Amino acid sequence: MSTDRFRLETKIDTYDCDMSGRVSPGGLMRIFNSSAEQNMERDGQSYDDLKDIGQVMMITRLDMIFLDPPAHGDSAEIVTWPCEPDAASIKRCYSVEKDGRQLVKASSVWVIVDPESRRILRMSETDVTGNYFEEDECFPGTRLKISRAQAEAMETAGTHRVTLRDCDYNGHLNNTIYLDILCDHVPELYEYGKHRVKALRLHFVNEAPLGSELTVKRIKEGNTYIFRTLLEDGTVNVECSMEIS
Repeated sequence: MSTDRFRLETKIDTYDCDMSGRVSPGGLMRIFNSSAEQNMERDGQSYDDLKDIGQVMMITRLDMIFLDPPAHGDSAEIVTWPCEPDAASIKRCYSVEKDGRQLVKASSVWVIVDPESRRILRMSETDVTGNYFEEDECFPGTRLKISRAQAEAMETAGTHRVTLRDCDYNGHLNNTIYLDILCDHVPELYEYGKHRVKALRLHFVNEAPLGSELTVKRIKEGNTYIFRTLLEDGTVNVECSMEIS
């Protein structure tokens, strides 16, 4: 087992970018997920290994801060590392670096779930191998909280039907697609080159299965959009705050 943080040299491709030519939040999350999976494989246990023993890893939270996001054609190094687990979750950090500069930093929280019962497993009930590090990124410890007043003031920005192309092998909307959907409902991003996402916080509450229709609700406060997506029965799907520069 390596004692080094996992490092992946990558080149930003067209499908990673938005219309401004810079890497999009969804594109970057897909790169992060790929680097995390390769990190797990290097350290002795992949997502498929977990699936083989009847367990799946699911993200519950993501924080991202875009300092100077790379553009199409740029080469960059993706650095990722897991932090010491607590009783029922694992935190994983990410950094995008180039020529000694940090371009993006991110933090995520993951849980292990029994897909049959949908029960979150305690770490004592699973055997997730890894080489854990102390985190060195500073992210807020508090959860995103949408007040009743904010929720009541939200407008309906649109809807999204979950189709085959959206889904992962669990039959639910892939976690990286949410940022694509939400960015579709930020008017400033259509003025490509003038505005970009500066920071975001995304909380995953309930999964969206194939065929379901999401209602996207939003409110803008200053330079920040606050989103909540709902399933057909009104159940909260995800919540997100997204700061625009």
